[in-house]
Amino acid sequence: MKKVKIIVLIFVSVFLLVAEADAQSRKKKKGAKSSSVDKETTVIVFGDEEEAEERNEKKRKLKMINIKTSPFSFVRGVQLLEIEKELTSVVSLQAGVGATFKGVLSLDSEFFSDILAFDEFEDGVYESSNFDTNRDISDFYNEDRVQKTGFAFTVSPRFFLDADGFEGQYLSPAYTYRQLNYETPSVVENSSQVVFDPSNFDKESKTISNLSVRYGVQYLFDSNITTDMFLGVGLRFVNESRQDLGYNNFGRVERQFHQIKSNGFLFEFGVRVGYYF
Repeated sequence: MKKVKIIVLIFVSVFLLVAEADAQSRKKKKGAKSSSVDKETTVIVFGDEEEAEERNEKKRKLKMINIKTSPFSFVRGVQLLEIEKELTSVVSLQAGVGATFKGVLSLDSEFFSDILAFDEFEDGVYESSNFDTNRDISDFYNEDRVQKTGFAFTVSPRFFLDADGFEGQYLSPAYTYRQLNYETPSVVENSSQVVFDPSNFDKESKTISNLSVRYGVQYLFDSNITTDMFLGVGLRFVNESRQDLGYNNFGRVERQFHQIKSNGFLFEFGVRVGYYF
């Protein structure tokens, strides 16, 4: 747990240092550009061609598209392909679609699931909505739950703090939706003890809706490669449909389903790598 928190602290510290360095760099560039313009206006006589070239360059930039993805999100079981389109010199729109699946690593610690909202399908004892406490069967009984492929999408308008379009610091309201799908063996009903039928499966699901506000920094390199880092805070809304097992009034196993709804605070951070053209 301490190692994870240290890693997150390092990430946040590096992010803030990069953002500050970016801001200072842009101030210097603006000062140098202003000085250069003042000098040029005293010697340039025919400026029409240069002005036309600048206008064409601005038009070209406003047509740029940025395709990006996270190099790390597959670890937690989601991969999105996102496309960003520049709308004005300070506004762009980003949207993406992708898939959810079983993550490479098991990020089921309390820190990851509660603080970072990593989307593991946590096993555990849930309070039944169909059976009394003394008749409810623990969710730990079923260890053969399998995650299947699901769906994810995101959309976020981005407002850049400098009139560079696509580059620099930005603020962005973001909405992200993920649907996680699962299969779990059906139980043999009316038996005196829990027996699962491996030939039949019940479908379970978990949908996650995140509303957040992000602060980030994006860079464009001459090689047409882009990098994007952001931090965000917001709210997380979760809705689950799970198999619910218990004993009926005759002491026999019965299978039902129950809905679990929850919401909470969300803290997120991310890195994107892309290609613009």
